[in-house]
Amino acid sequence: MMSPERPEYSFQKGNILALMQEFQAALPYMENAIKQDPKNADYHYFKGLVHNAMNNYFKALEEFNICLDLNPSNSEFRQSKVEALIQLGRINEAQEEQKNVGKISADSRRHPLRYEFITEVRQEHFLEGLSKKDELY
Repeated sequence: MMSPERPEYSFQKGNILALMQEFQAALPYMENAIKQDPKNADYHYFKGLVHNAMNNYFKALEEFNICLDLNPSNSEFRQSKVEALIQLGRINEAQEEQKNVGKISADSRRHPLRYEFITEVRQEHFLEGLSKKDELY
């Protein structure tokens, strides 16, 4: 059992709250994990996903950029950045960034909660971004 003082505890608690769509409640746990382990790209990534789910696309993009600074070869992080750029209406940047996604091999580490949350949030928000893109053209 994890101790409340450990960053993994905060991360898992935030992840569970996010899965329950309690995004506002999840943020302090994500922030606590990051405060204790600021170089953990996964913690920043999930904080970005939570912001994305709350339609805070600029904050999500900030977190995805931190992820990529910490782990530039992760295509999952890069794809999330592309989706945030689309949500912000920054289509040209998104298109340029998308070119890099296929060139990078994905980080294969996954766990069930992570995959389920990412899949659910990505599908919903990416479709919204595509509809925004159509409005721009």
